[in-house]
Amino acid sequence: MKYSFLIIILALGFKAFANTTPQIPDKLIYGGKEYEWSGISPAYDYFEKNNFEPPKDALETTANYGIFIYTYSIIDNALYLTDVEILIEKRVKYGENYVPELADKSVFKDYFPNSDKILMQEHSNIQVIPYGKMVEVTKNGWTDIHNKNYLVFDFKNGLILKEFDLNHRRFKKLKEKQFEKFKNTKLYQKAKIERKSDFEGFNEFRPNK
Repeated sequence: MKYSFLIIILALGFKAFANTTPQIPDKLIYGGKEYEWSGISPAYDYFEKNNFEPPKDALETTANYGIFIYTYSIIDNALYLTDVEILIEKRVKYGENYVPELADKSVFKDYFPNSDKILMQEHSNIQVIPYGKMVEVTKNGWTDIHNKNYLVFDFKNGLILKEFDLNHRRFKKLKEKQFEKFKNTKLYQKAKIERKSDFEGFNEFRPNK
């Protein structure tokens, strides 16, 4: 696997300290099930590069800063964009009056009228998808929160090179194994310097780590 795997894990860890409004997650359809897509969303860059503008009726709220909500599907070991949604205001009758209400609206065909799916061929990354029950573990006065399971995909030009479906213990071992490899790279030495303040802030709360 790529050494960028650890960069993503570290980034996710530090983001946990941010106090922001939860965003409406993008979606991943895999094996007939729906998951929340975590982290980098390849369709965001795709829309930016193609100068795709949101429809006039699209609403932006504190829960959807990017306006678009993307749905990805893994089909034949490849990653496709299969839906694009926006939030709109819909007026619903309540008693004798009509009141505004948020609703989802698919706009995929507005951008891709002749296609049902778009290959995310520029996406080369390690993608981690947490799923399952949230578990809290308290040790040395500090509580860790993690999911019971994790999907891990190694994408190259939108195609899956490797994939894993791991419980938390196996996922933790994979991270530790990758970290040992990562420590032997020049990128690790660079990261230690560039992210020094992040580590200092982290260690202030967790001296035993």
